[in-house]
Amino acid sequence: MSDSNSFQWEMSRDDLVKIIDKTEGLDRRAMHDCRGQWHNLCKPLDSLGYVEDLIVQLAGIQRSALPVLDRSVVVVFCADNGVVAEGVTQTTQEVTGIVARNMVKGLTTINAFARETNTDVFPVDVGIADFPSEKGVFDAKIMPQGTHNFAIEPAMSEREALAAMAVGIDRAKWAKDQGYHICVGGEMGIGNTTTSAAVLSCLLNEDPADTTGRGAGLDSTRLKHKIRVIRSALAELKPDPSDPIDVLAKVGGLDIAALTGFYIGCARYRIPFILDGVISLTAAAIGLSINPMLKYYMIASNAPLEPGAQYALRFLEVKGILDLDLANGEGTAALLALPILRMGLAAYHEVATFHAGGVEAYQSFN
Repeated sequence: MSDSNSFQWEMSRDDLVKIIDKTEGLDRRAMHDCRGQWHNLCKPLDSLGYVEDLIVQLAGIQRSALPVLDRSVVVVFCADNGVVAEGVTQTTQEVTGIVARNMVKGLTTINAFARETNTDVFPVDVGIADFPSEKGVFDAKIMPQGTHNFAIEPAMSEREALAAMAVGIDRAKWAKDQGYHICVGGEMGIGNTTTSAAVLSCLLNEDPADTTGRGAGLDSTRLKHKIRVIRSALAELKPDPSDPIDVLAKVGGLDIAALTGFYIGCARYRIPFILDGVISLTAAAIGLSINPMLKYYMIASNAPLEPGAQYALRFLEVKGILDLDLANGEGTAALLALPILRMGLAAYHEVATFHAGGVEAYQSFN
């Protein structure tokens, strides 16, 4: 392990299996009652479409036909990626730490969106390079300089990948204990569109040319170089696509690993979570490969701009609420979608029934 701090997050594969085994499915009775209430409201049947389906899903997760979304949190996992040394990004890795500090100061996009949605922002350091303990950033550093350069060697050991996942699971339990009704997993890490493309290419057996995008803004020459770096690493390291933890360790990132654990933890503790951009979708793809029960707890916020996102969405079998060519990360797309869920819930709780509204109930002929 790279640092003594990692040992407090020790987790074995057997430990992970025990956590996964405690994951429960949806409460079908609550979902049935919720759907019945939708059909009792004074409006055309099923007229809010997919929004109604999402509220029914929330009822199943919360085991109540009266779901709530009052308290929300974004947990932002921050880490650096050694592959940045290969020139696959427009900026250098110190930007990761700068943005993490700006989150504490309330100066980033996710902070602005969080204020508008009354959402708490909670940054977590799982591997920011040259980043001492910072007030307002939860210190869970697994590797003090971030991951290794996967163009040369595996990004991390299996032990380190599992430790980062343990951080995510711990933060999900914390969110449950704090009484949050819905979670967003955010991320910040220069180079993480490279790691996500590498993971998706291997896990889903897709060509890196199809899953790799421009990230924060590469020209065509550097995009081709980025693809070559990923393709070469996959050929040299040979991550096993049937073993998502091996894929994560060899070509993933600490932020992706922590997000994966966070989603697994949210499912374990029965908290719905909103997916964000391609890095978030990558973590969800790993998580679903480890625990198929994750599908019951995830809500896709959008169809992100990065090309790998379409493959991840297809694998996850979810559709995004929004389609706005978003590529910001941090959890911002998820917070853009959150008000839609809350407005749907407001309609569910506040619209009159047919009886109260003095309207004869509609009949369903579907």
